[in-house]
Amino acid sequence: MRKVYSDLIKKVIRQKRIVWLLRRLVQFILIKLSLYLRRPLTGPIMATFVSTYRCNCSCKMCDLPQRFIQSRGSELNTSEAMAMITDMAVLGVSGFSFGGGEPLMRPDIFELIAHAKKEKMLVHLNTNGFLLDEAAVGSVVNAGVDTLNVSIDGADAATHDNMRGLPGSFEKATAGLRRLSAFRRRTGADIRFKIACVLDETNIDQARRYLNLAKDIGVDCVEFIPQQPIFDSTADWEKRFDEDFLRRLDIFRNEIRSLSAECRMPVENSDRHIALFRDSFCRRPFPVQCYAAYATCIVDAVGDVFPCVPFVNLKKPAGNIRRVPLRKLWFSNEYNKQRARALSCRLCYLNCQAELNLLFNNKANNNRGK
Repeated sequence: MRKVYSDLIKKVIRQKRIVWLLRRLVQFILIKLSLYLRRPLTGPIMATFVSTYRCNCSCKMCDLPQRFIQSRGSELNTSEAMAMITDMAVLGVSGFSFGGGEPLMRPDIFELIAHAKKEKMLVHLNTNGFLLDEAAVGSVVNAGVDTLNVSIDGADAATHDNMRGLPGSFEKATAGLRRLSAFRRRTGADIRFKIACVLDETNIDQARRYLNLAKDIGVDCVEFIPQQPIFDSTADWEKRFDEDFLRRLDIFRNEIRSLSAECRMPVENSDRHIALFRDSFCRRPFPVQCYAAYATCIVDAVGDVFPCVPFVNLKKPAGNIRRVPLRKLWFSNEYNKQRARALSCRLCYLNCQAELNLLFNNKANNNRGK
């Protein structure tokens, strides 16, 4: 996430878009002031659209396919989704992410991506890679996707397939990535893509092999995500992530930068975030204030609006855009009540939220988690 936005800023500077830069600086200041005043003074920086609950995976850490069964027939149509995307742009969103479920299962996904680009937002696509055939790769690039992410949860098929709950998923995902890599080499397409790994006890020892896999595929970087306790009880979590796992985690944390240099494969996570992985698995409170409720906005497939990704998992919406337009809902008392709940939550170490919070709290103790 940091590299995506730093690259965007460099690109904007080269293009001499000074007004855009000044707007982002003002927005950054207003978001910090918003948290202090406990009311929004500006719109979010980043937004995510959970574009569909449909998925062709059965991941252990996810219940979205079950939500699709519950929401069948009620997902936002094309015009509703386009209106929401326009509202995001009006609010000042600079980075818009399409996720799911599996977004490539949505028939109008490329039309929606093109609309987000028309609204002058940086567009990110989060996909499992299964559907990245030659036609889809061309459509992804032609629609204007700036960055793309595929989850690869291990250095081999056995590890990844077990996590994703579907035999053959590793081969499908890596094949899709290789097609995209070949397409970029062949055409010079301006798209940046990476793989992300949800860390747990099954893959914590695979860092070297994982980085070599990433280099072989041809991605730009990798990202590691500490598994979050969405469905586990405290007892289950402590049993899974015992002292032996924490010892192995410490080895990972201490070696990952040197391995990255050795394998010549950049790791997207900041050093500060990686240093906090132990805190995450030990379920300690995140050490700095969370800005997610003022800096991000999530809209799901049926129009429910959430202040952050964890609240989507917890099914705690602030409202629905079919009842209240997004631009009005963002500044409403109902949304503010949910912001207050989100501000009291300190257990999320997910990369999008964690890295943003570390950026806003840039004077926080860098030694935490060691």
